[in-house]
Order: sequence, then structure tokens, then C-alpha cells
Amino acid sequence: MNDNVRKQTIDIDAVLEKIQRFTVETPSWGYGDSGTRFKVFHWPGAARTLREKLADAVEVNKVTGICPSVAIHIPWDKEDDWQAVKEYTTTLGLRIGAVNPNLFQDGAMSTRRYGSGRLSMCSIASRLRRRSNRTSSASGWLMAPTIPVRITCVIAASAC
Repeated sequence: MNDNVRKQTIDIDAVLEKIQRFTVETPSWGYGDSGTRFKVFHWPGAARTLREKLADAVEVNKVTGICPSVAIHIPWDKEDDWQAVKEYTTTLGLRIGAVNPNLFQDGAMSTRRYGSGRLSMCSIASRLRRRSNRTSSASGWLMAPTIPVRITCVIAASAC
């Protein structure tokens, strides 16, 4: 195989270096009880809090060596003291990755208010409501900048 790769002028060392830098961000919901919107499947020992999920993530990273970050989901992983979470995560040798707001579970009106849950719905009221929920989900150090949302909304609005 190496001979075939060399004939294609592929730098094997560069490929190996990229493979060695490869990482996977695990979702926090993967450490707790899992299921679908119709049923949750409880299992003994499932992580119940964000700190328990992060502790489980440390074990996954120890075994794999490629999972140094955890994507969290608000409101399921909501915490009162995000600075303490950040410090705890750092002491574990992990980092918080993506912050995913749950736009689907806000009661009986969720279908009417959020439709399919997209941040780029054509309804300006829906987009503003989602943006408000998104920015209040977690404190500033966790939230992504709002510029990509604005770009998404412009693209969606022009498609309507």
C-alpha cells in the first residue's frame, strides 16, 4: 500500500501527522440515559448531571486518546455557575466544545413557535425568539458568536 501511495505523490508522514491530531467531540447526552423523543431508556449508572457526564468523558478520552472535548446541550446540561464548570472541565483535562440549544422542547406551543427548530426559519418572530433562547442558554464564554446566526438568517430570508 505504501508503494501505491508514494506513486500518487502523497506525503505519508503528513497524512500520519494529521491522523495523530484527529479528535472527536463527544455529545454530553451520550453519557446519560438515552432514547428518542418518544421514550427514554434508563440504565443503571448513567450520568445524571453535567459533572458526572464530564467525569465519564474523561474515561472515554483515557481509553481513546482522541476525545478531549464534550458538546453540551441546553437546557439538559444547564448549570448555575458556568465559570465553575469551566474550571472543573479544565482540571479534568477536557474542554467544552459546541453548545447546542434545544429548540424543540418548550411545551405545547413548540411546534407552532419553532416549527422544525431551525435557527434560519423564514419567520422573523421565530428567528428572534430562537436567538433570544440561544443567547440566554449559557453565559458568554460558552456561546458562539452571533454573526453566523445573522448570516444564516440572511440566507434563509433571501430564500423565502
